[in-house]
Amino acid sequence: MNTRPSQEKYNILLDGDNTEQKEIPPTLYAQGQWILAIGASFFERHFGFMMHYDAKFGKDSYGHVARLYPERVYAMHRDLKKLAEGGWKEDPNFAAYRMTVAKFPEAADGFNDEIIDGGRAFFANAERVFFDNFKSQFTKHVASCVRIPNPPPKVAPNTARLLPYMIGGHPDLAREFASWLFAAEEHGEGVDACDDGGVYDGFQHQFGKKEIVLDHNEGDLPPIKIKTDECMEYLTSGVDPFEILKIPLIAENKTLLWRIATVSPDATAVDIFDDKTWTVGHDGSKDDFVTLLDEVHKRIAPHCTHGQGVENHVQAAGFVRKTNVGEERGSHRGTANSYISRRFNMITVLKLKAKKSTKEEKDKIQRPWGSTRITYFSDFVNKFSRTVEEAAKNMDEVKRNELYAFIGSEQSRQSTKDKKELVNKVKTGVKKKRNVTKSEFVGGVELTAEMDGGIYFSILTKKNGHEEHVDAEIVERKIESKLSKPLAEEAIGKKLELLKKEALLEKLEANRAAPGDKPPNCIIPRSAKMKSLFPKQRELRAERNAKK
Repeated sequence: MNTRPSQEKYNILLDGDNTEQKEIPPTLYAQGQWILAIGASFFERHFGFMMHYDAKFGKDSYGHVARLYPERVYAMHRDLKKLAEGGWKEDPNFAAYRMTVAKFPEAADGFNDEIIDGGRAFFANAERVFFDNFKSQFTKHVASCVRIPNPPPKVAPNTARLLPYMIGGHPDLAREFASWLFAAEEHGEGVDACDDGGVYDGFQHQFGKKEIVLDHNEGDLPPIKIKTDECMEYLTSGVDPFEILKIPLIAENKTLLWRIATVSPDATAVDIFDDKTWTVGHDGSKDDFVTLLDEVHKRIAPHCTHGQGVENHVQAAGFVRKTNVGEERGSHRGTANSYISRRFNMITVLKLKAKKSTKEEKDKIQRPWGSTRITYFSDFVNKFSRTVEEAAKNMDEVKRNELYAFIGSEQSRQSTKDKKELVNKVKTGVKKKRNVTKSEFVGGVELTAEMDGGIYFSILTKKNGHEEHVDAEIVERKIESKLSKPLAEEAIGKKLELLKKEALLEKLEANRAAPGDKPPNCIIPRSAKMKSLFPKQRELRAERNAKK
């Protein structure tokens, strides 16, 4: 990216010979405004959700929001899609960025020097590239945790992903998810749902249309409203329900899930966390969803989508080393703090709150104090000691002694492992050839091929129909004489070798490469024919990224 450090001035022609000087803001300033706007409009809220606690599981569940993750992924997908399709141009968070970019000189076309000099064309390209990469990385690293449409053979199947966690999420979405699975089972296993090419094209199911508000414990932030049909169509696209039906979490709880699925769309959906919504059977007895609720607590709640809970314990690592004790004693203190102090505070607060009758009185209790703390702590430690003794008795004596010996040895220390890894890393590093880094080069801005700063050699193939573009570039550069045969008769491989040499020579002349470097993977086009490939290159790169 361009990092012009200070304001510059340029002349614009008014009429005749009259000109007016205007100041160009630093391009780095505009780039910073863009990043701030992305954070305010998208990243900060969704990332904050990952770190928050789940209101159903209590305030010690920071980061444990996996049951809500599938529906949140849809909300993120929808918000990102809206921004990428031009929504950012109306978003007030981008107002400062839009005002700054408006001060840059306007390019005459998409391939002139204004791209290199950081004009409006540069930023128009940067905006496109940013969203293309953002969407690609979101699909690859975020959405793929929930499901992958038609996963390739060597990729983990959707049965190993988080889509089934929806049974513990929003009641209306849980009903739609259960209804989708119920309809698939009723339809019959083994139904051919593949297209002519043998690719699974989805079990056809009509989802209920309803606007709902996601309860994601976000305080005063504006509520997130979504439509159930659009959410479910996105989450189940390319997912085989017959595979999901085999997952133990689903297969072992079908009776209760089918009760959730068959509740009328006009009736209140079953909320497994609220027994007032539990359905009544034909015999008048109320369904008991405790079994399903236990499954959510045992299989879904422990799954941490963000290591916020871990980070809380990492802070404790500094606390237990305050008196400059060694690694071993500090580790034992950390264990005691995690197993005793943290659990004692949490459990005791719950017990003390249970003795109060009003919400105001309960909210005042944050931790035990005075004699109450001593009394409760004594009882807690006694119970904890009995638990440890029972665990030790039930353990094989030989294995127990081996464990004790390992805990007290050098091999158990993290510092020993870190030291070995560092030694191996240094050994490997000294054998490697040192490459000159980008920051050591001079010559100003270098645009990557993704920013329309070059054409990748990998797309210049006969199969893609690009040999004529290669020929046009060679003619434009007047280097036909360097070929061993006439241009029309020479193999495309030889032509590309010549262009690669030219591309490396250009980098050497611009001090962007060092003698002995390999040819770059792209070339800066000079011919209009080669420049016309930029749109096609974007399409090919997008297709390639989608397959990763």
